[in-house]
Amino acid sequence: MKGRRVVVVGASAGIGRAVAVRAIDAGADVTLVGRRADKLDDAIAEAGGGQAIVADIASEEGCHDLGEQVAADGDVDLVLHAAGAAPFRLVADTTTEEWDHVLRTNVLGFQRTLQALLPSLAPPAIVAALSSETVSDPRHALGPYAASKAALEALLRQWRLEHPGLRFCNVRVGGTQPTEFGDGFDPDLFGPVFDQWLRHGLFQDQMMDTAEVADVLVGIFAAALAAPGVGLDDLVLRSPSGVAGSLGDALGTEAS
Repeated sequence: MKGRRVVVVGASAGIGRAVAVRAIDAGADVTLVGRRADKLDDAIAEAGGGQAIVADIASEEGCHDLGEQVAADGDVDLVLHAAGAAPFRLVADTTTEEWDHVLRTNVLGFQRTLQALLPSLAPPAIVAALSSETVSDPRHALGPYAASKAALEALLRQWRLEHPGLRFCNVRVGGTQPTEFGDGFDPDLFGPVFDQWLRHGLFQDQMMDTAEVADVLVGIFAAALAAPGVGLDDLVLRSPSGVAGSLGDALGTEAS
C-alpha cells in the first residue's frame, strides 16, 4: 500500500477504523473520516499516522466540505465507505424518523460522499462500500437496515454502469466483533429477536474478528491496486463456522 492514498469513511470504529489502521501500517496515506473527533484521534494515535476529517455524511454540507478537503491533497486510489446506521426495530414498529435516518445515512450518505469525492477519483481507483449479509438473509428487527443495504448495492451497480474505468466493489460482511453495531440495540427486544435468528439458522457459531477482516480487505485491495486491469465487483466475507445452537454459543459464553 506504499504510496497509495486511501480515504476511509466511517473510520471512528469497527471495520472502518480497523481498515484505516491496517492501511496506515501497510504504508498508505490514509484520511480517516467520521463524526467523532476523539475517536478519530484515538485511531490515528494507535496507527501512528493518518489525518482526520470530521464530517457527518448524513448532511449535504458535511459531504461538500469533505470533498473540498480531500481534493486539496490530490487524487485518491481507494475509498472505503464503512459508515452506517442500523435501527433495531421490527418493521411494523419502525417510525418514519428511523426510516429517514437509516436511508439518509446508508444510501444518501454514500451517494453524497461519492459525488463529493468524484473529482478526486480517476481510473482505476477503487470505491468499496460495506454491505451486509442481511440483504440475502433477512433477520427479525433488521429490516430497515437490510433494505438500506439492498438499495446501496443497487446504487453501486448504477455508479459502475455510468462510470466505467472506476472500480466499484460491494463488500458483504457477516457477523464481526468487536464493533459498535449492536451497542444501541434495545435489550428487551434483543432476547426474543435473537432467539428467532437462532431458530432460523441465521447466526454463525463464531463471529469474525474485526482485525482479521481488516487484514483480508487491505490485502485484497493492495493486490487489486497493483492490478489495475482487474475488476473487483463483489466480495463476501462470512465466518466459516457452523450455525450457532444457542445464545451462549454465539456470544462465546456459558449463558444461554
